[in-house]
Amino acid sequence: MTDIVGPRRVLPGAAAPDRAEVEAIVSRYGRTPLDYFKLWPDKLYFFSSSHASVVAYRIAWSVALSLGDPVGPAEELPSVVRSFADFCAGRGWGTAFHQVAPDLLSVYRRLGFGVVKIGEEAFVDLDRFATQTRQQRSFRKPTRHLEAEGHRVAREQPPHPEALLDEVEEVSREWLSLPGRRERAFTLGRFDRDYLARCPIVVVRDRAGRLVAFVNQVPGIRQGVTTVDLMRHRPTAANGLMDYLFSETMLRLRQDGYRWFSLGLAPLAGVGIGCDAGLEDWALHEVYEHLTMLFSFKGLRSYKAKFEPVWAERFLVYQNGHAGFVRTALALGRITSRGA
Repeated sequence: MTDIVGPRRVLPGAAAPDRAEVEAIVSRYGRTPLDYFKLWPDKLYFFSSSHASVVAYRIAWSVALSLGDPVGPAEELPSVVRSFADFCAGRGWGTAFHQVAPDLLSVYRRLGFGVVKIGEEAFVDLDRFATQTRQQRSFRKPTRHLEAEGHRVAREQPPHPEALLDEVEEVSREWLSLPGRRERAFTLGRFDRDYLARCPIVVVRDRAGRLVAFVNQVPGIRQGVTTVDLMRHRPTAANGLMDYLFSETMLRLRQDGYRWFSLGLAPLAGVGIGCDAGLEDWALHEVYEHLTMLFSFKGLRSYKAKFEPVWAERFLVYQNGHAGFVRTALALGRITSRGA
């Protein structure tokens, strides 16, 4: 087994793999847009003995937290989960998997893991959006208004000139100056000129040609499915601007042959409402109901719902009962908020 972190930092006694090896596994077997972020250099990697499967993870609070499920041939994944858990136990770490799909839940449960639903990922059917959803007044009105004011959307393909990267960096800095905005890690990218230089960027410019908002398209992992990562605008952006940008982005992606667009996770959506909900589910539901003023979870769910997506459940898998759940939650907070 090989335990590594990205190309610049290597743990004592570990060997750095050929990055192409990780990319090849994710490109061949990746199932969700989230799998792209397994390739970011903040990850450690655990390989199966065949080197056909990989787990991408970080460590905090003595918990090895995997981003999503392992990636590899379906028949190998149950043994990879078991091997990774044994590997972590041998080092005194708990094991957890964040934002996993329902497919392997029986495997996790069979191995003694706890499972709690943490939200739902929103997938927009681009055909339906183009022919039905965007015809609704909530999308038509801001589009007409903004275009009448001279706003226009353009999709810029890499490689990008330095002048464009300067513009998006300026927008990003202004966005980060807003209260509560900060770079995150693990499940998302962050502003990096080298990263953005390789991605298609969809921008909105005002009548004067000034760039006022942008998103960057994440390279496709699953055939026909794509998403965006950074979504940033100037503090002075007009009302409805991001709806306009998303709408136009989706139309262009549909023209490119994409079938589905992921709007990402709506955290805690639908948690703790079933008759078989456990203690952890109930606790998360209470957070959802009573702390929305701090985290805007309900607002995020409502925003994504107006795109009329198909919702896919996502789960957190953890070890060691209630204490392990708390430690895993602390690890997740540290890793995603500060990248530590």
